[in-house]
Amino acid sequence: SDEWALRAVVNQYFRGHATASADEMRKAFMPTAHIEGIRNGKFVSWTVDQYCANFKGKPAADESARKRTIDSVDVSGTAAMVKATLVHGATTFTDYFVLLKDNGEWRIANKVYSSRPTK
Repeated sequence: SDEWALRAVVNQYFRGHATASADEMRKAFMPTAHIEGIRNGKFVSWTVDQYCANFKGKPAADESARKRTIDSVDVSGTAAMVKATLVHGATTFTDYFVLLKDNGEWRIANKVYSSRPTK
């Protein structure tokens, strides 16, 4: 089903995070994707290549304590939105993924995120 396929793409993204693998991360995205959010109080916008360059293959020291969950999936034809929560130590992120289905394959077209201190 589309929902299963969408969850699989976001889980691929989660795998990229967990392994800190740029190659694993890139598999989840369309080559034209952008990642945007507020980081340290300033707007940031990265291409998928710039974003993936942050992943150097060494998982975070606290990786075993990190939590990642898919909160909701909304599908409309060949477009979809997935909301996810990532608890990374002192910071909790909310990610909104916009995905497109092209040639039968779902991939992340864009991502925006918000962060806040973990309670």
